[in-house]
Amino acid sequence: MDSLQFVAPEQREYARERQVALLRDGVLPGSSVLRLLRFDGTELIGEAKAAYMEWQGEPAACLVVWDITAHYEAEQRLAWEATHDTLTSLVNRRGVLDELSTWWTEPVTSEPGVGVVIADLDGFKEVNDTLGHDRGDQVLVEVAERLRQLAAGHLVGRFGGDEFVICVRGSHQELAALAEAVAAVRVTLPSPDKAAELTVLPSVGAAWRPWGAHEPSVDELLVAADHAMYRAKRHQLGWVIDDLPADSDGTGLRR
Repeated sequence: MDSLQFVAPEQREYARERQVALLRDGVLPGSSVLRLLRFDGTELIGEAKAAYMEWQGEPAACLVVWDITAHYEAEQRLAWEATHDTLTSLVNRRGVLDELSTWWTEPVTSEPGVGVVIADLDGFKEVNDTLGHDRGDQVLVEVAERLRQLAAGHLVGRFGGDEFVICVRGSHQELAALAEAVAAVRVTLPSPDKAAELTVLPSVGAAWRPWGAHEPSVDELLVAADHAMYRAKRHQLGWVIDDLPADSDGTGLRR
């Protein structure tokens, strides 16, 4: 019986290479973590260690496998939770910062620039105070899904509380259109006495910078977007964009 038939198809070539190396060299250091198939076709995660031996005068491999499925899945869950918001399943602040850092170390120069949209939900505190935190959590989940759909293909995260962020590699026009669309997101809820409605809608700030000789730092771009968001909130502008060209302090644009 070929032992490779118990290895998940996408890892069979790797397992075959390990097997050949063992039979060739007579030793195979370390162990491998593999997706394995049970007789009923279900998967398990196994840690496999192999040793060289002879069987009836022929070179052979003795393979020992430990089922580490529960441990592996727990580790994967912890790794996911370190960079994701468990309520909305969006990336969290750490996940956003980690991803943005890779953008700076490996810039996509085929794109004209990079931008950030920050959205803070006006009216959210009133929902929490009058309808309770469970209903507030439902609003956050709904807004997260709306943003995920609006910004498909971009990095969407929740910075914490009622603040969301979208990171874009693209043109200024693309970022402006996205900021305008995010500012139009609205969640309307009946008040406890049914006499009025509670409305949650974002104040949106964005910052954009072309790739060039003097790219901004991650912090600089986020701070600029945050300041733009507070201007939008303070002056009830809906959305504000700061441009950060190398030779300018930035200008605010509003819809």
